[in-house]
Amino acid sequence: AYFLGLIWSDGYVHPTRNVITLQGNKDDILEYLNILDNIKLNYRINNCFDKRTSRKYVSGVLDISNAKLSKFLKKMDFLKKSKSQPDKILEYLPLELYKYFLTITTYIYSC
Repeated sequence: AYFLGLIWSDGYVHPTRNVITLQGNKDDILEYLNILDNIKLNYRINNCFDKRTSRKYVSGVLDISNAKLSKFLKKMDFLKKSKSQPDKILEYLPLELYKYFLTITTYIYSC
């Protein structure tokens, strides 16, 4: 549920390929690698520069290639997530797991 909330709030599900992408803080991306050690993953660490603030930072990008997960997320409306509520995924999750989904989405949206 936590990971589904993370993808809902901060991930990208590719509409035609079986790829889910998370981009964020380098340390967070490396932590996700530890959690997802049984899924085919590609990741990269980028040195970035924000022209607006003249700030250098390090970003991580994690690509998850998994047809079954991609199909499931698309069925749960993850392609429409910016224009809809997470109704389908919340109907799917057992009630006792809601708190994990909602905790991470609330945290990410408040940052």
